[in-house]
Amino acid sequence: MARIRWRALPTAGVLLATGALVASLAPLATAGTTTTWHIVAADVVESARLAEDVIKGIDSTITTVEYRKGGEGNIEVCGFERTERISSSRQARWTASGRVGSTLILQFQAVVDGTNAFARLKQAYLNCTADSFGGTAPADRVTVKGTFSKRKKQLKLTWALYTSSAKTETVRAEGLAIKRAGGALIITRSITKDITTLNGAVNQQLTARQFAKYKAAAYS
Repeated sequence: MARIRWRALPTAGVLLATGALVASLAPLATAGTTTTWHIVAADVVESARLAEDVIKGIDSTITTVEYRKGGEGNIEVCGFERTERISSSRQARWTASGRVGSTLILQFQAVVDGTNAFARLKQAYLNCTADSFGGTAPADRVTVKGTFSKRKKQLKLTWALYTSSAKTETVRAEGLAIKRAGGALIITRSITKDITTLNGAVNQQLTARQFAKYKAAAYS
């Protein structure tokens, strides 16, 4: 029995060495991320946008949906600096009672680019304060809150600009719900004049549903 165990050791060593070699040859784009995500063509990104009936099914107060190219979802409000590594961007703009918004697929050129962008967004949003927000609005008239759901793996930002330091009436309020999908960021953004009409739950649902549809096209 001792001889059998001794002769099996070199085989295990070869397997370990082979595994190390294979790992060293893995594409850079998948470093630190799942190897099953891939970057898809622009037409696939376009067809992966949520259909109008799905959007209205999530929020029955949404009355119009318009499909466009481009758009960034105003993700730089808290000091986030993104690099120009975007391969395609497609959005569905929608209008609801008291607010407007968009759900966006922002695809980068590589999985690692999307991963890094989301990590930097997370750091910027969770550290965002009224003093740093926007860089121009008076801090005593701003409220801002960034949170991250570990269960949903979704980043959320809610901010409001008030008419005065009393913070009784808003001039503008905005909500963002962002989730990474391989080399893409899925972003739902909504804007309203009255913060009480800012429906964060709808933002999160739209982002989650768009994530699921995009994943079906870019995950195998």
